[in-house]
Amino acid sequence: MLIRLQYIAHRLSALRKPLLIGCLLMPLVILWLALTGSGGSNGDQALIPAILFFAWLLLLNTALTLFADVPELRPDMSWWQRQKVEAVRALYWLLALLVVGIAAATLVTTWQLASVWVYMYVL
Repeated sequence: MLIRLQYIAHRLSALRKPLLIGCLLMPLVILWLALTGSGGSNGDQALIPAILFFAWLLLLNTALTLFADVPELRPDMSWWQRQKVEAVRALYWLLALLVVGIAAATLVTTWQLASVWVYMYVL
């Protein structure tokens, strides 16, 4: 799993700066949408999708930043260096499990909020 997340992070490394810009701008967009909403039934129509988009941007940016530089074990390392790298990689495994869990929770939250949004604004 750690190798797969590292591979994804390297493949999408070109998106890190646009994701960072998006993560910095989306709170302003959400604030603007929240303040300019009319409070009626269609006043906050774009607020739920904006919040969900921000959550996914933040998760993707965090994962790409976190797994961009996972230390590798090399055969020329001394015993002490290997132990340090293995300890760091164990922490990365815990973080990988945490990121996958957060992604699953974000997916469930997205499903629930999207169904509320569809019920409120589409149907």
